[in-house]
Amino acid sequence: MKAIMRFLTLCMASAAAIVLVAACGSPVEGSTSNSNNSNVSGQVATLVVTPLQPADIEPLPTGDAGVSVVARVNGEAITLEDYQRELERSERQQINVQNVTAFQEMVLDIMVEQTLINQQAAQNNINVSDDEINAELQSNIALAGSPEAWQQWLTANYYTEDEFRATLRDALLTARVRDFVIGDISGNVPHVHARHILVADETLANELIARISNGEDFAALAAQYSLDETSKNNGGDLGWFAEDELLQPALAYSAFSSNLQEIIGPVQSELGYHILQVLEREDRPVDDARRAALSQARFTNWLTSLLESASIERYLR
Repeated sequence: MKAIMRFLTLCMASAAAIVLVAACGSPVEGSTSNSNNSNVSGQVATLVVTPLQPADIEPLPTGDAGVSVVARVNGEAITLEDYQRELERSERQQINVQNVTAFQEMVLDIMVEQTLINQQAAQNNINVSDDEINAELQSNIALAGSPEAWQQWLTANYYTEDEFRATLRDALLTARVRDFVIGDISGNVPHVHARHILVADETLANELIARISNGEDFAALAAQYSLDETSKNNGGDLGWFAEDELLQPALAYSAFSSNLQEIIGPVQSELGYHILQVLEREDRPVDDARRAALSQARFTNWLTSLLESASIERYLR
């Protein structure tokens, strides 16, 4: 989930235009830069991440033409060369990285997620034209101030021109896929009012469902058995929520596909087993801030579901 949130932050920052010159620090007049330290907003960024050592990357499987592969996403390879380059660029943008291993894993996770998004774009005929990429590229060159300054920025941030164009393409594709996934969240939004009981054991969940079906009080059983400390003392009441506001996609799907008053379950999530009952359902207005949160939640849930269903092989140790 941390990798997803990092990925979403990068996507949101580049939705309108990638503008990496502004985001990562453009060359400052009178300043100097090298491969280890660069002047960013007047401060020197001290990098503590070291390159991957041979023990970290060998042996790796190979793909086409004998190229080493660090991961495969639905059969599509992420090469060691591309990963090392992305790691260098990501290191350039970080200050005081504490956990080297976690940082390296995060970079690979982001590459996996980008690969999945690009695959979804292809499946849904979502494209970015060369003209759009060229327009964004020219905007970045203009921000740098001159072609020479632009080339300096590319070098300082470990980009070739082709690599930067690929990054622009990914950012624009991601923004377009995000719009496709989110769809139209305008006007009133469907909400449900539901309650649940969360337990760790499926057998217990089935026993509680039987007891509720035989007339025992849902709220009393929630107070006695539920592991959800935020709702158990309120009879398991989850209040009103939109589908994308629940962090557990399986629970959200069940809540919005069930009949009123129906006892649903057990519904398994990473938290355990849920017994669910929808009490009310209606469309409700939402303000702009909540609408934005719903949009991001919808994309997060979609990406989480994509990761869970994809065939992903990671080879780094």
